[in-house]
Amino acid sequence: MFTVYLVCGAVGSAILIVQLIMSFIGFEHGVDADAGHVEFGGDHGGDVHGDTHADGHDDSSHFLGVLSFRALSAACAFFGLSGLAASGSGFSFLISLAIAVGAGVFAMYLVAWLMRALSSLRSEGNVHIECALGCVGTVYLDVPEENEGLGKVLVMVQNRTMEYEARCARGALPTGTPVRIVDVLDNNTVQVEPVSNSEGD
Repeated sequence: MFTVYLVCGAVGSAILIVQLIMSFIGFEHGVDADAGHVEFGGDHGGDVHGDTHADGHDDSSHFLGVLSFRALSAACAFFGLSGLAASGSGFSFLISLAIAVGAGVFAMYLVAWLMRALSSLRSEGNVHIECALGCVGTVYLDVPEENEGLGKVLVMVQNRTMEYEARCARGALPTGTPVRIVDVLDNNTVQVEPVSNSEGD
């Protein structure tokens, strides 16, 4: 088992180091896809099976969800290194194996949890245009009257100043007019209506 521990520790550690270097130089995209295609690609590809299946299937999906390439690399590295350390400390074969397996499983779940936490932080940092509904902003570029063209508005959404293309059905809106977002037309276009200066303040 010494050779197995040595190979697993060396290979897993080497892969983790390469992944770390790749992440620093910006080539990590697509490397860490989850096995089983669980929660991959946001709303377009993740959670395909939803919550309507049996608990057994959900448990299986959860297990597959932690089997990312990075998590498996960490499991391999910790399995090998822990096995080497346990064997070198004079533990029996079974105890050494148990320590190695436990360390590998722990590392796999720890890395999977960290990756999900980082992904959640990134998604929470995104500004969703739907959150602009009801917000008051200012016309940045004249909005033509009666939906005859597009202007632009600036609006504070999730503590960030966002610029959206805008339409209005109540007449032209010159630059500087306070407006309220009343509808979302697409990913970058909103429907606005003028508001009083006091309300805009």
